Amino acid sequence: MSATVRPAPLTPEHWRHLAPGDPLTLHEGRPAAGTATVIEFIQAVPDSASLSYF
Repeated sequence: MSATVRPAPLTPEHWRHLAPGDPLTLHEGRPAAGTATVIEFIQAVPDSASLSYF
């Protein structure tokens, strides 16, 4: 299974230390919902709909 995700918080300084191959624990509360592995980073380009939330 694969998916594209946007980690929260959305500030890049919280995620710069990660590299492809690093494991992540996924949470939607307790207990952990699963695990993932970083495969790549892409720079997000905000669209007009997402800008309305800021």
